[in-house]
Amino acid sequence: MPGILYDKILEVLGKDQVHEVKLPPEVLDTFDRHIIHKTSDWVATHGILEKAVQEDQKILIVSNRVADAQIRFQELKDSFPSIPIMLIHSRYKRNDRKNLETQLTEVFNQSTQACIVVSTQVVEVSLDISFDLMITDAAPQDALIQRFGRINRKRTPETIGKYNPIYVLAPPEEEKEAKPYELETIQLSYECLEDVKVFHEREVQEKMDKVFTTIDHPGLQQLSTFREGQFHLKELSHMRKAVLLEALEIDTVSCITESDKDAYMRARRDERAGYEISIRYWSVANKGLEQLEWGSHPFIIPNKAYDSRTGLILEFMDPQHYDTTFHIL
Repeated sequence: MPGILYDKILEVLGKDQVHEVKLPPEVLDTFDRHIIHKTSDWVATHGILEKAVQEDQKILIVSNRVADAQIRFQELKDSFPSIPIMLIHSRYKRNDRKNLETQLTEVFNQSTQACIVVSTQVVEVSLDISFDLMITDAAPQDALIQRFGRINRKRTPETIGKYNPIYVLAPPEEEKEAKPYELETIQLSYECLEDVKVFHEREVQEKMDKVFTTIDHPGLQQLSTFREGQFHLKELSHMRKAVLLEALEIDTVSCITESDKDAYMRARRDERAGYEISIRYWSVANKGLEQLEWGSHPFIIPNKAYDSRTGLILEFMDPQHYDTTFHIL
């Protein structure tokens, strides 16, 4: 974490009440396991991918945005038709997402032959996988560190001192192309990386502190009715938006395919989540989609807007793509 945040936490906890455990630099050096290559763009990696496939390497490609991951997945299927390739991101039915995670950890992760996994940020946490080579979009320093941890992950006497390649694509030039991150943060993080150099674990904190120099306070304390040891109740007023959700920038809603509607309504409460796809509210707002008054009140999306291999397809998230068969029934 950024040093400024670390110090703030110590201040809150009381530094004299905290026992800090740190590895000495010479021990940290034994955890170095990556060589960083700064690459101009996605096209420049095509030769790298071909060579890696020929050498039977397991390749992990991480995109910042689902749409980019879907495009790259389709391109790679065309380029390497005989190589196992899978796509995983956040916009799947939860049951499909669970199956994909199982396939990733138990099949692709265990493979001894060439395979490719195209992903988004979902691989940054909770998935214990170890691949041979990574190509990733530039991202904030903390996100990159999490991604790097999926390459050459297993620490054994044979892997200590072995460095695997990670190719980081140059940041975009426009702010809108950097979403969901801030362009300046991505640029600073990319500048901190040294080209064709070992990524040293002992320098992680230094890199974090170069990128994250301030702390953004969400102001939740001022929104709370209990602060500074006493209650602060405002006069009754209408709040059009949920203050806490807005402050935390939580705007996720659920949707289900039209063919799953009946099954969703018949399902037990604990089973309904398996049909649901999480998506940002503004992706479905004002589109005229039907919203089910059942369960978590999911939006009904056309069957054409979902594929079990590629996930949610935003271009078909429109009522004109509804299958009239289901509506007649």
